[in-house]
Amino acid sequence: MKNAAKKAAAKKAAPAKAAAQPTVTLKHLAAALADSHDIAKKQAEAVLGDLVTLTTRHLKKGDKIRLTGLGIAGAAETFATRRACSQLWLRF
Repeated sequence: MKNAAKKAAAKKAAPAKAAAQPTVTLKHLAAALADSHDIAKKQAEAVLGDLVTLTTRHLKKGDKIRLTGLGIAGAAETFATRRACSQLWLRF
């Protein structure tokens, strides 16, 4: 009986699901940058697109990239993370 009471209490105490976070795309970021810096949205999209291309190129070469506020990203870390996640996914 005690186990059933504990399970019932656990169900009641379970937190409600949080609302899904919206996905922010490059277009959203470009629009915000365009508004705050008084430039055209197309120009802001082009700059952000070039940033993604350049970042990808450096990560493929194995370089590390430091973005203040976001940390340091490296291709080896990304691959290791993906591999670990895929192994966990396959276990279930």
